[in-house]
Amino acid sequence: MNALRTAALGFAWIALLALFLAWDGCAAETYPESWESGGTRIRLLAENAVGPSWISWKHPNLPGARIVYVDTEEWELWVMDENGGNKKPLTRRGSNAMGVDFPLDGGGKGPRVKWKGDSKAHPTRPIILLKAENDNSPHKALRNSPSIGWDNDIWALNVETRKYTRLTSLEPGQGLQHTAISDDGSWFVYPLRYDFGSPPDNFGFARMVFSELLVDEKGDPRLEKRFEAEPNGKMYYEPIDIRRRPSGGYTLLYVAGPGSLLDPYKYEWTPEGGKAEAANTRLQNTPDLHEEFTMFSPAGDRIAWMRGPAGGAKYLADL
Repeated sequence: MNALRTAALGFAWIALLALFLAWDGCAAETYPESWESGGTRIRLLAENAVGPSWISWKHPNLPGARIVYVDTEEWELWVMDENGGNKKPLTRRGSNAMGVDFPLDGGGKGPRVKWKGDSKAHPTRPIILLKAENDNSPHKALRNSPSIGWDNDIWALNVETRKYTRLTSLEPGQGLQHTAISDDGSWFVYPLRYDFGSPPDNFGFARMVFSELLVDEKGDPRLEKRFEAEPNGKMYYEPIDIRRRPSGGYTLLYVAGPGSLLDPYKYEWTPEGGKAEAANTRLQNTPDLHEEFTMFSPAGDRIAWMRGPAGGAKYLADL
């Protein structure tokens, strides 16, 4: 497998759902529309795209939308079908598939003033969660982009009602990075980053916030915080994927580390026991390697992640 260039800061090149991704401003490889690789035919679905999220529901307000992703040329959300067709902007001001503008893009400001990203489609309801710069953001490249998430907040777009709802209100000098939603849509975990650190040497400190994701009778979502956790002490934490167990509890896959080389962990809790009865397990102990983006297989019986050595300001990793 070709090496994948990545970093916990969000410099991610990931082949996922055959969607090849490129960071805005970095030199990207040029791929043909389709090509053969290891006996498998690969098709390019979108360029300048990061953070794909599969849409499992269908709704007439977004016909044909099966994947939501971020166009890094504009840092706006787009949707497309599973074959890369029917592309439509979702959050671009004045011209989007929903016919409604993102609230913070108003006041005569240009559409690039508020970057959006890190979208997560709710698994059962026509709701898309996303991150966007908040009012405290100075709009600086990289630091305030959703991939790093400094001075960002979490929002939700209800496709049924065409309404945006703000789910968090961070204090100045706090950040959000990669978020996780459970496969039944009941729990949402995000890292509240309170120390920026000194990238790329270390990523500072964060704590994971565990919230129930609730939707009222009007279709308005909200996050009800249940507890916060730093199960390994003061570190950088990055939650990735959550799976409901047959017993009714939940398992979170996350990565963490005191510097820039992260290890994968799993964190298991029940809604009743919360942090007091949670179990934390380190899955790999590789102090000389960087591991990130752990995720469950659809059946929940396998885990995939990337791992590789640090090489200067970047990581060279394989899946």
